[in-house]
Amino acid sequence: MNERLARGGFPGFPNGRIEISKKTSNFRGDDSYGCHENYQVRRFEPRSAELFKETRRRLLRPFAPFLISRQPFIGAGNLTNKGEFVVSPRGMMTNTVIAGSAGRAHGQTPLAFIRRDGDVNTERSSSSDVCEADYARLQVCCSDGNVSDRQTEFKLGTTAIVLRMIEEGYLASPPVHLADRREAMQAVARDTTLTERLPTRSGDAVTALELNRLYFLKARRFFEINPMHGWEAGIMALWEEWFRKLAHNPAALDTVLDWRILFRFVEFELERKFRLTLRELKEKLADPRDEESRNAALPILRELQWKILNYFFISDARFREALVALGMVDEGLLSPQGMVGAVERLIPPADTRASWRSWLMRFFRSRGLETSVSNIGWGLIQFLNGSNELVQFTNEDPLNASYCAERNAPLSDELLLGIVNR
Repeated sequence: MNERLARGGFPGFPNGRIEISKKTSNFRGDDSYGCHENYQVRRFEPRSAELFKETRRRLLRPFAPFLISRQPFIGAGNLTNKGEFVVSPRGMMTNTVIAGSAGRAHGQTPLAFIRRDGDVNTERSSSSDVCEADYARLQVCCSDGNVSDRQTEFKLGTTAIVLRMIEEGYLASPPVHLADRREAMQAVARDTTLTERLPTRSGDAVTALELNRLYFLKARRFFEINPMHGWEAGIMALWEEWFRKLAHNPAALDTVLDWRILFRFVEFELERKFRLTLRELKEKLADPRDEESRNAALPILRELQWKILNYFFISDARFREALVALGMVDEGLLSPQGMVGAVERLIPPADTRASWRSWLMRFFRSRGLETSVSNIGWGLIQFLNGSNELVQFTNEDPLNASYCAERNAPLSDELLLGIVNR
């Protein structure tokens, strides 16, 4: 696409360039779309028409405070139009961007919601097909898109451990009951000092780091009596290391965490180029009586916001590579060559829906039959066979990548090829 643009572009768009960005908040910094994490969770007994509500209640009660507490570890950072640097732009927007498939997840649980096959929200708990399912999809929408692959590793790994403790009945309630989860989410999202104290229902207060530490200690005790999966030991070690650094020396993660990288860059650039502090920039933007100062500060703000956007570019990583060369960013877990190799060798784990979908995509693509597929999801495929008839297969067992619900049997290459050619 960019090659065509370089040759003359499109009508009305002669000299443009398309960039792909991993930034999940808008340019102004006043809205955020979030990073959607998806976790497969077992439904709780007893099986009944209230199953969805029970699963939602028993998951979110111990889970929601953890989501609030993890923001200092996984925030992507942003500079708002008011000149305020925030740890997590998505966390800051919890009051205006409600997570819910139909906008109905109000009140106590704006942080996450449960959906099955991506299209069923908690209010449809009386639906029999939902109640009979063994699994739910927990979709968490209160984090940011990270450039740092180490943060992504931390985010998914620690969250999976907490969900395992909940599923196995070890974590039935949160270590601390916060007075207002929505206000707590916003407060932590804005707190670059990591010292904001969050009121609890008992009248005490905790910081996000203190709250997160309680979850870590709970996990450590859990693994004293339960076996670890192969990857969990590494995540637990990383969790302990990052907590220690954020609690005692946050600068030790200045080249690892997206928000720390950008916070340090903004302060450095303001001092180097404009002889300003972040506080002074914010004051200039906030003073309605001094229009001259505000007009002078706006171009500075826009320049910094543009450079932050450049940090998140996937299609053009020159700015981020320059920060790496300056020693302001670690290279991360994977080199560019390593990422290419990972994509080429990509085979999802066999006990996931991704394996089922990946196998089907490879099957149709390798035979030049992509155009016969009319719809493919994580648990459903619809395609036209040789007689131009629409065929549908579903997989309701995510732990069995070859399972076919319509035949109640495994779906092999040979069987599928016979159906396609029929």
